Amino acid sequence: MPDPRWEALADILINHSTRLDAGETLLVECFDLEDTTLPRLLVQKAARKRAYPLVEIKDTRIVRELIKSGSEEQMRAWGGVELHRMERVQAYIALRGARNINEMADVPGEKMNLYNT
Repeated sequence: MPDPRWEALADILINHSTRLDAGETLLVECFDLEDTTLPRLLVQKAARKRAYPLVEIKDTRIVRELIKSGSEEQMRAWGGVELHRMERVQAYIALRGARNINEMADVPGEKMNLYNT
């Protein structure tokens, strides 16, 4: 049984923050989470509302390598995929852990600018 505070937070995110309705698609994007309790609860609560939850698990170490090695064309392609996905969801929740807050410190500024545009 999860901690009731996780349950309360999931309820707030689904019912208040996103106001998710039946038939809507929710994207939950998870970065560097050590515990998957909250995304699992979000999936359960969205499904109970007859919404369509989607979850993506990301690792900042891998994102870092993509940015460092990526060309301008690759960054444009990546951005296009992300835009396509975001245009098709009605609600978005990002959950971020903090495995290493300095993970991106050695990524050159011009590469980060490409990633952020």
